[in-house]
Amino acid sequence: MGFRVLDSTKRFLHCLGELLNNGGVKSQTEFAELLGIQAQAISEIKRGRRNVTLGMLERAVEVFRFNPCFLFWGEGAPFLQPEEMAGLRILSVVINEDGEERILHVPVPAQAGYASGMLETEYIRELPTFTLPDETFKMGTHRCFDVAGESMEPTLYRGDRVVCSFLEPDAWKEGIKDGDIYVIVTYRDVLVKRVVNLITHNGCLELRSDNAVYKPITLPVVEVKELWRVRLKMSSVLSQQISELERIEQQLQELKHLILRKQGDGNRPV
Repeated sequence: MGFRVLDSTKRFLHCLGELLNNGGVKSQTEFAELLGIQAQAISEIKRGRRNVTLGMLERAVEVFRFNPCFLFWGEGAPFLQPEEMAGLRILSVVINEDGEERILHVPVPAQAGYASGMLETEYIRELPTFTLPDETFKMGTHRCFDVAGESMEPTLYRGDRVVCSFLEPDAWKEGIKDGDIYVIVTYRDVLVKRVVNLITHNGCLELRSDNAVYKPITLPVVEVKELWRVRLKMSSVLSQQISELERIEQQLQELKHLILRKQGDGNRPV
């Protein structure tokens, strides 16, 4: 499958074109400098070699009043009016001195506020961040979430961490793969589930747990704020898994001794 240019990237370039035509910036180089990125990144986007990142979108909203509703869903005017900027919230990212996005870690205590939107951008940027050496995590926006509860056992345990890549809203309809694990951020919760894509059928997602005790959930897509595809699991239950293996081995040994003892009893003279 070839590289797919997202609709949000196309709309970003549309806004840039209007900005250049209206004299909002003198050049593409000036635009890149004001966003805090290299001009080469804009050139690669224009050539269709890469997609715009959330960090670029966030800066474009802040600096040039690009309309996030237009960028993500094609709704409204390309630019916001000054009064529309008040209280605006766009997904926050953390960028290092080289212009690369760091992976933001959202621990369990912060997830309720993260879902409700109560966390201010400044607070979100105080959450721990890290990077990973794998090239998979060098491009795009990634986030790390703690796993809470037992609904995804035995695949994911309470205390595990999942590193995820952001799936933009305009890619949900075709980009959500049935059976893959996602972090779904609603207006109330942060959920980790396997997803069945029912958007075309009835505008919903079916959320399934690996733990059979938990029943599937049908969630209207309009209630979804963010969607993150799980790419990597970081587990803290290795010692528990080893203990489980030891327990099974002990039971097998006990069964072996029991069989040998019964065989010995059968060979004794009456």
